[in-house]
Amino acid sequence: MHSRLTELVSFLDRRQRELAAILRTIPEAERRTVPGPGRWSATDVVEHLALVERLLAGRFTAWIAKARAEGIPAEHDTSPILPAIDTARVLDRTTRVAASEPGRPTGTLTYEDAWRALTEARAGIKRAIETADGLALSDIVRPHSVLGPITMYEWIAFVGSHTARHAAQVVEIATALAARRHWTAVDAYIADRLVPSDPVLEDALAASAAAGLPDIQVAPNQGRLLQIFARMVGARAILEIGTLGGYSTIWLARALPPDGRLVTLEADPKHADVARANVARAGLAGVVEVRLGRALDTLPGVAGPFDLVFIDADKPNIPEYFRRALPLTRPGGVIIVDNVIRDGAVVDAASSDANVIGVRQLNDLLAGEAGVTATTLQTVGVKGYDGLTIAIKD
Repeated sequence: MHSRLTELVSFLDRRQRELAAILRTIPEAERRTVPGPGRWSATDVVEHLALVERLLAGRFTAWIAKARAEGIPAEHDTSPILPAIDTARVLDRTTRVAASEPGRPTGTLTYEDAWRALTEARAGIKRAIETADGLALSDIVRPHSVLGPITMYEWIAFVGSHTARHAAQVVEIATALAARRHWTAVDAYIADRLVPSDPVLEDALAASAAAGLPDIQVAPNQGRLLQIFARMVGARAILEIGTLGGYSTIWLARALPPDGRLVTLEADPKHADVARANVARAGLAGVVEVRLGRALDTLPGVAGPFDLVFIDADKPNIPEYFRRALPLTRPGGVIIVDNVIRDGAVVDAASSDANVIGVRQLNDLLAGEAGVTATTLQTVGVKGYDGLTIAIKD
């Protein structure tokens, strides 16, 4: 094979070995774990590379065959080609590039299947390169959606640089997953020391899991924090928007006096049924009322005042939930909103994620609301990287 093609194939092999080494830093059990909302797992990255390279292998073969048929000249230059190619353009990750539909991972492959698909696709790339042996590939120019018109040599180098770009992404994933393991261990330590085992709460979690409810309830130490907030304000009446299986509901209701009341709003009938059963087993059916229906529909029928409001429902609607909860809250009462950091995505003003948009709109609302004093705390732990907004009604 021509020395330039040998050079490029060696470049591809080196980048693939580097990727494999980085992937090995992630425990096998976590290679399909996403490090945060809207992010890819390591397996997703590998599948994306496989999809792109399978597509490019076919294109390379067709472009080279067409050029050979059209009489492309022979390659006489034996000088190294890589130093003449600006591979740094591909490695620049300061600007996020969304994967096109053909290269978007399905998220359904096992890690082994994704790596096998990448290996096969890379073999296809090499077969395509072999068909170009002896041709002056600088004379084949095809457009790239981001890089513009580039030569066939640059296209081949792009494959290796694209691998390196996503290897850097895998490093970020590995770092985030390692941090999460540490956060989880700290949460477990805190819960072990300060939040004793509670059969009622554990049964509520088990019942929710058995019913197929998503595992998105607050962590035990966060449940205890909500309970502490309720006790700090001397809560006799609590409003919860978003019940799920009633786990946080039980934590909050236990802070109430015997004649206290907690109204919790849940849109999903299945979730409401599970929550009612969990609340009843906790001996709190006389304190807690689970109201079924969309919170925006049921809130007009809720009578205040409340000492504490906990908002843990769909994020696109949290600004409106807050607006409607505010007049139901007594002066000096507290409103807490969960999941307001979104794995750090809250800082992205250009985000198209409706959850992020909802949180940012809440912050805009709070910034202009003279009737409340509010702040937000970032949190890490078993639930990942997120946070709570805490507001007191003046």
